[in-house]
Amino acid sequence: MGDGVIGNTLGFGPNVEGSSPSPPANFKQMNITGIILAAGKGTRMKSDLPKVLHTVLGKKLISYAIDSISGLDDRYVVVGHEADQVIQSMPSDIKNIIQHEQKGTGHAVSVVMESTSFQEDNSEYILIIPGDVPLINNVDVEELVNKVITSESSVGFLSSHVSDPFGYGRVVRGKDTIEIIEERDCTEDQKKIDEINSGIYCFRKDFLTKYIKELDTSNAQGELYLTDLIGIANNEKKDIVIVQVDEHSIQGINSMGQLNEVEDTLQKENNSEFYGGWSLLSGSNIYIHRRNSNIASGDKNIRQFAYKRLYCY
Repeated sequence: MGDGVIGNTLGFGPNVEGSSPSPPANFKQMNITGIILAAGKGTRMKSDLPKVLHTVLGKKLISYAIDSISGLDDRYVVVGHEADQVIQSMPSDIKNIIQHEQKGTGHAVSVVMESTSFQEDNSEYILIIPGDVPLINNVDVEELVNKVITSESSVGFLSSHVSDPFGYGRVVRGKDTIEIIEERDCTEDQKKIDEINSGIYCFRKDFLTKYIKELDTSNAQGELYLTDLIGIANNEKKDIVIVQVDEHSIQGINSMGQLNEVEDTLQKENNSEFYGGWSLLSGSNIYIHRRNSNIASGDKNIRQFAYKRLYCY
């Protein structure tokens, strides 16, 4: 988890060096609605299965996203490609909204806000999560929400400095400006920027309601970009929060290669946390599914090429 960047009347402020983490968010005590964006086809996956139904260590991508906002009472998932399949995979208390035409992330959120069920929503903040980021760290999300609320900012998002920013929207900072430019719209100089947008946002609902109507399709993909709201907030002198996090925690999945990379990262994380007398021999070839960290004590060995689905209560 990195330093928080808290906005000011010019749209954003300096890095807060050595800042202490915010206290854990208690979503039940906050007036927040969660929206998961899961309508994309995932063309680069080259699979008939909807992208969010692919699995990482036996768990669907959409399930990781749902778990990340499990503390919220009001949760929406935007579905589109093979909507019925995706809906059937979700808990019954999730409200599903169909985006019949995929016209961008901004359009996806507006479809939710225009839906009949959302008209009864009385939240003050909207948390938006992509459906394809299984390594998302709940502590990072909690810090983002806390900083947006405590600073009374209009919007906040997670960013990261990454080794390979290709394909991601770049966080473009000027002296008194900040905006997010999508890969296809970047200049050659902007493509060299290594700070990327995660696609994870917390908006004040009144700001989102007012300014989402100002999004337009004057971009390389002809879509409504949710990212354009960062530039709008800056232009309107609204406060913006940026929380910088580890690059692996916000890695999205757009191909089978990326799926394998994320699975490998999570597998190593699970293996490294699996303690209490267990000895992992050739741990890279061992897959552990964990529900919590309460495991039995004693001397135990798991040898290479073993596939163990261990549910520890």
